[in-house]
Amino acid sequence: MGLKRNNIPEIGAVMKKLASFAIALLYLCISLPSSAATYYVSYSAGSDSYNGTSLATPFKTISKAVSVSVAGDIIYLRGETHSYTSTINISKNGNAVNKFSLMAYPGDATRPTINFTGQAVGSRGIQLSGSYWYIKGIDVCKSGDNGMHISGANNTVEFCSFYENGDTGLQLANGANNNKIINCDSYYNIDASEGNADGFAAKLDVGTGNSFKGCRAWQNSDDGWDGLLTNGIGTNPSTTYDSCWCFLNGYKKNMAASAGNGNGFKMGGNNELHDATLRNCLAVYNRVKGFDQNNNNGSMILYNCTSYKNGRNFGMNNNAPSAGKVMIIKNCVSYQTVSSDVFYSGSTRTNNSWQGPTVDASDFVSLDTSVLRGPRNADGSLPNITLLKLAPGSDLINAGVDVGLPYYGSAPDISYYESNYPLPVEMLSFAGIVKNGHVELKWQTATEIQNKGWDIERFVPGTNAWQRIGFVEGKGNSTSANEYVFTDMNLISTSTVQYRLKQVDKDGNYKYTNTITIRFGKDGSVRLNIFPNPSKDNIAANLNLETKAEVNISVYNNVGQFVKKSSLGFLPKGDHRIELNITTLPTGQYYIRLFANDAVYNGSFIKSN
Repeated sequence: MGLKRNNIPEIGAVMKKLASFAIALLYLCISLPSSAATYYVSYSAGSDSYNGTSLATPFKTISKAVSVSVAGDIIYLRGETHSYTSTINISKNGNAVNKFSLMAYPGDATRPTINFTGQAVGSRGIQLSGSYWYIKGIDVCKSGDNGMHISGANNTVEFCSFYENGDTGLQLANGANNNKIINCDSYYNIDASEGNADGFAAKLDVGTGNSFKGCRAWQNSDDGWDGLLTNGIGTNPSTTYDSCWCFLNGYKKNMAASAGNGNGFKMGGNNELHDATLRNCLAVYNRVKGFDQNNNNGSMILYNCTSYKNGRNFGMNNNAPSAGKVMIIKNCVSYQTVSSDVFYSGSTRTNNSWQGPTVDASDFVSLDTSVLRGPRNADGSLPNITLLKLAPGSDLINAGVDVGLPYYGSAPDISYYESNYPLPVEMLSFAGIVKNGHVELKWQTATEIQNKGWDIERFVPGTNAWQRIGFVEGKGNSTSANEYVFTDMNLISTSTVQYRLKQVDKDGNYKYTNTITIRFGKDGSVRLNIFPNPSKDNIAANLNLETKAEVNISVYNNVGQFVKKSSLGFLPKGDHRIELNITTLPTGQYYIRLFANDAVYNGSFIKSN
């Protein structure tokens, strides 16, 4: 019997599924990591005539291990000095699944050091033109030029050190893109002119997408970081700096001033477009500038950076960014700069230390800069220090603006480091209600630590100032809920009154609560008019909203106890009739507080029987 025509589509569907399965299987085979080989390198005990596959038969040179490895392989360096006078060239390419690894052997107590003593001036130590390499736990020193020069892409260099090289410790150039430099140090690098050797550099003809995280640069003859571009390159690269420290750049190892530029973070130059984003970075005692624009025409965005005792903490007024580019500085600290800070007049600067409360030494836990070069943690992360971290009670805590970085408390700190102190007082609520022509303020706490009490402050219209109108003593130390009441008997406004609390610790530190607003009508009566009043089942009020607002209603009995709540959600701008069912309430007098965003409307009514 022949096949029926109506079976042919089913066979076709099966064949399509088989073809799709075959393609998926082929893709899986290509994507899965290959069976990685492991090679060992020991300069003192190895030989390039060995097979390099065991601790007993290591290669002598890194170049030999690189020559036989394939993508996915691991090369371990023993913890000793590896001496070279020729450049180590690494040009092989891995991929996102099968990466090459070159790292310290984890069983050794000391780190491997690649020492290029005697190398010709102008010769680089490690030349990494390959891609998808992971290099970790290695020290590189005394090369004739760059300790490591990267021109490849998608490489990661982690927990490495570069020192006493004849030019920049680690440099990214020649199109290098999407490389990650993590938890690395670069220091004491110096060239013959003293004007070229930086700690780190993403410069000249560098590509885009490179990033530095948790890195330190100090006592390099030129700059800590250099983003200068080749004149006329026109590629507009982007570089990110996250939680990096630079200090004492522009000084030699013996602390004599060098002939170099002496800047911390140099963001660009040659009037080219180099987009630089710096987050949580710290610049200290750099000879000329902490943060330097250096006639960069690209975007420069600085969030939560701290600059202390540099020749100039912020030098960012060389020229205006090009069209479509921005200069934004937010949540940053400048403390004790030698020369005054300067900024491009069209830059966006908000919530910085020089725009808010006065900063002095009491704002910081420590000003001891010697800790900056302390040993890293075992995982390579930056040492845990207290330098320039905010002290409890500092006005800079919770004084920043949200820029998308994680923070504790009600707002970000103005600092390179976000503090997370236990709250001396955990507030549950703060609100006000109009009773008998006066304003009764009530607040609740969940816990209190060394709480002296609260100053009650009222805003004085027309003066832009707050007036202390009373004090309520706190409980000191308490782990149970507490409620406080204060009545303002002397209102100074018949339209709007604002209040806040200043919580004061026993050691004199203080914090402010949020501000609440009480609104009245022109004749002194409550603007929220309740009708019918008295009522036994339903009440209503007319409400005019000047803008869209989330509206919530709370009802209290005549002794101030909360009895009922209603949430109306977001209401549009305009006139509204607000209704509330009160059938279940006992007879008596009640007060209403209606919250519309930051405004509080008050009213009262009588429930009849």
